[in-house]
Amino acid sequence: MYSINTVSLFPEMFQTLEERAKASSIRQVFTVIGLIFAYIMPTLFIPQLDNPKYFMENRYAGICTSIFFFVGVVILLKYGVKEREEFSKDYKIAPSFFNSLKYSLKNPAFRVYILVNIIF
Repeated sequence: MYSINTVSLFPEMFQTLEERAKASSIRQVFTVIGLIFAYIMPTLFIPQLDNPKYFMENRYAGICTSIFFFVGVVILLKYGVKEREEFSKDYKIAPSFFNSLKYSLKNPAFRVYILVNIIF
């Protein structure tokens, strides 16, 4: 739920294939850095991960993680997602929910996609 807005606006924010490739590469680099940080950071607070004596240090690791997460969210909200002006009026000409649903369900590839996602 956290990244729905950024992922859904990705094609509007980066319209050419080159822009999308560059933005996706940058996003993947930051994702890898974030995963490495998330993996290493708890060990900075907890000397022995399997020792029950240090379970309270999990609280400090959680607080630190929450602070970094909050700072990232603030940066994303301030600078990250910008909808282009030409796309901000699309809702006025968009079909209704039920017409969109009917149109989507008539597409066989979409039905297969939904079926595969439900199964897996």
